[in-house]
Amino acid sequence: MDKLLKVMAGRASGRFAEANKTPALPGLWRVVIALAVLITYPGSSARAVGIGGTADLRYNSTKQKKDGVKVSDGYTFSQNYNLNLADEITPVLSYTLNFRANNNKTSTTQDSTATKTYSQGAEPQIEFSLHNPFYNASAGYQRTERWSGASLADEIRKTGDYTYARFDISPRDLPTLALQWGHKRDFDYLSPTRLDTTTDTYLLNTSYNYAPFRFYYNYYLTQTTDDAPSGTVYRTEREAHTHNGRLDYGQSFFGGKLPVNASYQANYNRNITDIFSTAAVVTVKRTPFLGLHAQDATPTPTIDYTALTHIFSLATQNALIDGDKATATAIDIGNGNPITTDNRYHNIGLELANTKSVKILRIYTNIPKTSSFGTTPTFRVYSGTTASSWTQVTGAVSTTLTTSVTEDVYFYTVTFTPTTARFFKVVNITEATDPTILNVYITEIETYGDETEKTDITDRFDQGLNFNTSLKARPDLSVSFSFYLTRNDEEPSSLPEAASNLFSTIFSKTQKGGEGASSGTTMRSWGPSINWQPYTKLMTSLRFQRQDSWDTEGTTDSASNTYAFSLNSPLLDTLDTTFSATRSEQYSFSEKQTISNSFLFSTLAKLYDDVNMVTDLNYTTSESFQTNLTTDTLSLNGNINAILTRRLSGTFTYGFSWPSPGTASNQQSVVLTYRPSALLNFMASFQAADTGTARTFGQNYSIDWLPVPVLNFNLSAQETDSGDTKNQTLTFQSRWQINRYMDFQFNYSVGRVKASSETDTHTWGLSFTGRF
Repeated sequence: MDKLLKVMAGRASGRFAEANKTPALPGLWRVVIALAVLITYPGSSARAVGIGGTADLRYNSTKQKKDGVKVSDGYTFSQNYNLNLADEITPVLSYTLNFRANNNKTSTTQDSTATKTYSQGAEPQIEFSLHNPFYNASAGYQRTERWSGASLADEIRKTGDYTYARFDISPRDLPTLALQWGHKRDFDYLSPTRLDTTTDTYLLNTSYNYAPFRFYYNYYLTQTTDDAPSGTVYRTEREAHTHNGRLDYGQSFFGGKLPVNASYQANYNRNITDIFSTAAVVTVKRTPFLGLHAQDATPTPTIDYTALTHIFSLATQNALIDGDKATATAIDIGNGNPITTDNRYHNIGLELANTKSVKILRIYTNIPKTSSFGTTPTFRVYSGTTASSWTQVTGAVSTTLTTSVTEDVYFYTVTFTPTTARFFKVVNITEATDPTILNVYITEIETYGDETEKTDITDRFDQGLNFNTSLKARPDLSVSFSFYLTRNDEEPSSLPEAASNLFSTIFSKTQKGGEGASSGTTMRSWGPSINWQPYTKLMTSLRFQRQDSWDTEGTTDSASNTYAFSLNSPLLDTLDTTFSATRSEQYSFSEKQTISNSFLFSTLAKLYDDVNMVTDLNYTTSESFQTNLTTDTLSLNGNINAILTRRLSGTFTYGFSWPSPGTASNQQSVVLTYRPSALLNFMASFQAADTGTARTFGQNYSIDWLPVPVLNFNLSAQETDSGDTKNQTLTFQSRWQINRYMDFQFNYSVGRVKASSETDTHTWGLSFTGRF
C-alpha cells in the first residue's frame, strides 16, 4: 500500500511538474493525492449486492377443557416481513436499504369474555458505507413506528428516530481506532406527551499489541434528556460516562518452562442525574450496575425464605437491566407449561452502581397491558452487601400489578420501608397462576428511591489484578501459582488513590491513607499447586487456595482455606481410577464458622467393546460451629453407556444419596436409541425418582422420519406420574421445505393433566417462511 501511494503520488507529481514546468508539487497537494488514493483504493470486497427479503407468518391456536367443558381458547397470528436492497455505487462506496414490518394479533376467550390485543410496526432504514481493507466508515438513518392497536391512529403511535455514524481503522503495526456516534429520539403524539426522550451516544475504542503486551481501552458516553412530565418532575437529564481499560502481559522464559501471565483491568463509571421538579422531594430511578438471577428449585434448610437471613449466590444476568421491557428472559414465574413445572423461588435482583436508599421495586413482565391478566404472586424482598449475603426487608411490604400509559406491559410494583443497600432482590414464593396465561416471563427490574438533591452524582471504580505462572522443574514435576485481586470503590476520592489501594492490599488488608480513606470492597484469592508423576501410571496433585473478602467499613471480613489432594492412576488399559480429598474451612472476622471434608473415589471402566461405565462414590461431612450441627452425606452416582448393536444404543444412569440427618433418595433413568436407517430414528427413555417424601415416574417416546430430504416428521409422547398428579403430552411436528426459498411447518400437541380434576389442552400451529 505504501509503495502504491508513493508510485501514484510520484506519477501525478511528475505529470503536474511537466505540465506547469515546476520542479515538484507543494506538500499540501501531496497529502490530498495520498488521501484520494487511500479513499479510492478498493481492495477486496465480499459484500453481497442485490435485492432480498423474507416473509414469516405464524398462527397458533390453543383450547383448554376442564372435565370435558371448554374453559378457554385463543389464538395468535403474527406476520413479519423484511425487504433489503444492497448495491455498490463505486468499488468502495455502497448503500443498503432495509424495510421491516410486523403485525401481531392475539385473541383470548375466558369464561365467555373475549380479549383481543394488537401490535403493528414499520421500520425503514438507509445506510451508506465506505470501506477498504484498512478502514470502514458508515452512516445511516432509521425510523421506527409502532402502534399498540389495530388502527394507525396517532393516539396509540410511538415513533423512534435514530441517526448514527461509525468509523474504524486498523492500520498495520499501529493501534486500532473505532469511533461511533448516535442520536435517538423516542416520542409519542399525545397531548400532553407521555414519551419524549432524546439520547446521544459516543463511543471510542482502541487496542494495541506490542509483544509481550496487549492494551485495550473503551470509552462510552450516554447523554439522555427526558422531557415527558411525570408527577412533579417535568425534565430529567442524565449523563453516564464509562471507561474500560485492560493491560495484559504474557511471556515464557527458559525455553517455555516458565510461562508468566499477568493482567490489570479497570472500569470507571460516573453517572450524573439532574432533576427538574416543582417538589422538594422526588422519587427517582436508581442507576443499576449488574442484573442478578438464580432459581432455587428446592429450598433447603440453609436457604429458608421464611427466615430473615439466608445465603444464596446469584449469577449475573444483565438482560434484567438492559432497558428492554418487551423481550422475555428465561425467568418464568407463571404456573408453567406443563402445569407441573415449579416456577417458584426465582431470585430476581440487581446490584446498584452505589449504595442508595430504595423504597420501590418494579418487576416487568412480557404480558401486554392490553391483555386480560390479573394475578399477583407473593414476593419477599431482600437487601444485601454482596450477591450472596442477603437480609429480608421487613416492614410495610406490598405488591400490586400495575400498568401505565408509558409502559406497554404489565409490571409488579413492590413497595417497602426505605432501605439503604447496594444489592436488592425479590423472591416469588408463589407462582403467577392465570388460567389463560401459562408463562409469565420477567423482562426487567428497576429500583426507585427518594432524593432531596436535584443533582445526583455517583462514581464507581472497579479494578482487577490477575497473575499466574507455572514452572516445569522436571519432566515429571510442575509447580504453579495463581493470584487474583479485585476491588470495588464507591465514591472514590480520587482514582490514583483508589488504584494505589488495590496494589497496597496485595499482601495486607491495610489500604493507603488508613481506614475510611476510600469506601471499598476487596476480594483476594491466591494459592499454589503441585503436580507430580512419580510413575508412569500414577499422577498426584496437591493444591492450596486462600480467599479473603473484606470492606473498609468493617461490616464484612470473611475468609476460606481449601486443601485438595488427588491421585489418578490408569491401573489397566480398561480401568482408570481417581481418588481425591478436599478440606474447606470458612471464617468470619477470624472466627471459624464451618469445616467441610469431602472424599471422592471415581472409576472409568471399559467393560466390553463400546460398553463404558463411570462410577462416583462420594462422602462429605460438614460441621457448623454456629449451630453445633454436623451433617454427613454418602452418595453413589454412575452411568453405563453401551452401543449394543450397529443400530441400537443405550444409556443407564443412576444416583443414590444417604444424608444424615435426612432422608435417603434415589433416581434412575434409561435411554434407548434405535436407528434402523439414516431416515428413521426411534428413542425411548424412562425415569424414576424417590426423594423419600415423593415418588415420580416418567416415560418419553419419539419417532423421527425423513421420507425425502425436504420432508420431516416427528411424533413424541411424554408421561409423568407424581403422586396424585399425572401429566400426559402428545406432540406432532412436520416440516416441508418446498424449495430452497420456502418452508412450511405444522405442529399439534395435546396435553392432559389428571389430578382432582382432568384438564385437556389442545394447541396447533402453522408457520410459513419465504425467502428471495
